[in-house]
Amino acid sequence: MIFHFLPSKVHDAAVASFGRMLTGRLDLLPFNQPNEQYELRGSATFSLPNGSKEADMNIFPMTRLYEDPTLVLEVGYSESLSDLRLDARRWLARTPPVLLVILIDIKKSNQTGTLPTVTVEHWARTLTHPDGTFVYSEIWMYENNQDYSIPLNYIFETVPPPFVTNGIAHDLVIPGTLVDKFMNSIRHAWVAMLL
Repeated sequence: MIFHFLPSKVHDAAVASFGRMLTGRLDLLPFNQPNEQYELRGSATFSLPNGSKEADMNIFPMTRLYEDPTLVLEVGYSESLSDLRLDARRWLARTPPVLLVILIDIKKSNQTGTLPTVTVEHWARTLTHPDGTFVYSEIWMYENNQDYSIPLNYIFETVPPPFVTNGIAHDLVIPGTLVDKFMNSIRHAWVAMLL
């Protein structure tokens, strides 16, 4: 017997809202005008070591052949954080390389009426961890979040010179107000599931 688990409203809201939050900021970058230098895709299946995997969302720069992603988003609602971390390592072992895996773990509370806890992690290859390790981990609140940053060189293989200082690519900064909006979409989906 084979079981297929359908994504929940919370999972779908997290993927859609994160995609809007990310592309809304990417589209403001001058080098994405008038034509975007990236493409965002919803779920798509890719070959990985030991099989294949479907990303919840992925981004690839237009400079990459065959639409291979540089950034992958995995959202876990019914999947454990440890399983998400294994997925991150599988993505990072891929060739051509995925440069960043963003994990969003939405953990249900044991207390009735309590909102889920949302943990966001970035996984990337480093010199000391070529198989991948987390380079950012934070629990996001439902309001008053800090700005959220993603280094541009995790999205684009070549970052234009105005966006590089002393050899270091600038960050894509997503204001805390947009992070709050993202968290509100999870809250609304959560409440809708309870009704």
